[in-house]
Formats: sequence, structure tokens, C-alpha cells
Amino acid sequence: DINNTEYPPNMQTRDIVTENAKRYKVLEKEMYERKNPFFITNQFTNIIKPKQMEELYINFSQIPDGENIVPVIMNGNGFKAGYHDMDVLYAGAIAARVPDIMNEEYMGSTGYFNRNLMILTYGTISKTVYDCGSKNPIPITVDETVLEMMNGRYYYTHKDSGVLRVLHKTDTHLIGQELWFRSPCTCNLNEDCCHVCYGSIALRVGDLEGGFIYT
Repeated sequence: DINNTEYPPNMQTRDIVTENAKRYKVLEKEMYERKNPFFITNQFTNIIKPKQMEELYINFSQIPDGENIVPVIMNGNGFKAGYHDMDVLYAGAIAARVPDIMNEEYMGSTGYFNRNLMILTYGTISKTVYDCGSKNPIPITVDETVLEMMNGRYYYTHKDSGVLRVLHKTDTHLIGQELWFRSPCTCNLNEDCCHVCYGSIALRVGDLEGGFIYT
């Protein structure tokens, strides 16, 4: 029923957003009661935020035109009707021609490379190897962003120290220090990645095949 949610054409966007939030709470409660593995896992990973989940499970969307403009055009209750009206098709076509992921003004080649790397490493956590023993950690200077981004990753205080530690986002005393991180980029395994190079967060997703996307 939630997937087939419909709103009247004259309903204001802010009212739709409010109603979506209410419906998502109902959905979330039911999914927890049913022990849905995706929702249970997302409690730990937070890889998908509530508003993103609303867009996934409740049929509401605004269409950007690639120029930071968001027209007040509904996508026609996506799951049920899809892109059907001429103005919606036009806005969707304009947006598709200017994907920000390829626009270096916003993301740059590094971000584009990282996106491809995420896709290529999808589902690559090794089920048998905990530590590959890689001797090629990557040096990174810690700041507030790194603390958040590298939460749960293994590191050495010195390249050859041999003592592994786990970074926590609360380790503010490490800000300004250069640490040596184990990384999937330098993992010794050929076709997958050991748990140490991937990071401790990977262990929280159980047997889900989400790979990089879940961690």
C-alpha cells in the first residue's frame, strides 16, 4: 500500500514531504517487526538515510534539470505510473543529459573514479580470509572528515609498527596525526578483500552481498 501512495496534483511539496515522513515511520516499524535484513543492517551502516528510503519505498520524486534547479514536478507516482506526462518526460530528459557525476565542476575526475571503484568492488568481502597480511598501508593525515569517513578502518601509527588499531570517529585526539591505513586498494587478495583491509564495519553486515555499498 505504501509503494502505491498517491497524492493529489495540487498538494504542496512541503506537505508531501511531511506526509512521506509519517508513512516512512510506519514502514520502518513494520520492517523491524518483520526482521527485514536490509533495514536491520542499515541501523549499523546508515548508508541510506531516511529521506532516501522514503524515495525508494514511497512514490515521491522531484526531478533536477542538471543546473541545480529542482522543478516542482512530481514523477507521476513512479512505481504505479512512471514518467507519463510530457512535462515530466521533458524534465527527466534534461536531467539525464547533464549528470553531475560527470561534471568536474561538482565532482571532478577523482569522485568519478571513486564511484567506478565502488561499483567494481561491489560484493567483494572475502568469506574466508580475515587478514591478508598486506605490508602496504596508505598514509592519511587525520582531520574531522577523515574521522567520519574512516570510522571502523584499521591503521598503524607507523608504517612498520605491526600493531593494528581501529579508528573510531570519536578519536579526536588523533586529529593532525599521520596514520597508515590498511586499504582495499592494497589488499593482497586477488579477487576479493580481507576484513582487515576492508575495515571492521564490514563485519556488521553479515552475509548480505552489498560489498562497498553497505560499508
